Amino acid sequence: MIIVALWFLFAVLMGWITPNDLPDWQNLKESMWVLVIGFLYYALPIRKTVNRRFHEKVCDNLVAKLVAAADLESAAPKYTWKQIRPFFFSIVDADPSLTIKSKLAYSNGYLWTTAADARAVSVVYLCLAIFLAVLGKEEAVGASIVFLALFLMTYFLSHFLTEKHIEIGNEQVEIISLKYREELRNVFADVRDDTSK
Repeated sequence: MIIVALWFLFAVLMGWITPNDLPDWQNLKESMWVLVIGFLYYALPIRKTVNRRFHEKVCDNLVAKLVAAADLESAAPKYTWKQIRPFFFSIVDADPSLTIKSKLAYSNGYLWTTAADARAVSVVYLCLAIFLAVLGKEEAVGASIVFLALFLMTYFLSHFLTEKHIEIGNEQVEIISLKYREELRNVFADVRDDTSK
């Protein structure tokens, strides 16, 4: 949906359609780009790549907070989110007090991934607009500015939403450390035993 909405904005900025028009699907000359971009976005790991740094920040924070909640020494082996994730989600899904927080995390996650999608797609359209500007399309200069602004807005929005996601995760870890500290220690012991084999 984001791809289509931003394509519509791009087509308006390029002068291909007016804001009152719907894209002319009969004339695939301009409209084919939305299909190409949509296919590439679906086929390539664009969202994952664009959001990698933000995702790693959230996951690394959860691992660090869970390690601290388990009272493990700082010399403990490096744990990964992939190792700890099954425990975290099984506790979050099973405990009603954590389920409320998980609903906040899902809502924030929806906004977080939407911002990542908008940022990724705006970069694609920005590159396309710059390419068209180099080819002499005057309208592409304005489109470049709009998509650069959209990229910057969604970049800063992603920072804000990442911090919100970390805050929600920290609140979940506080509850886990109060109610499930022993289970958490056992999980880390199991992970440590599995990695030493």
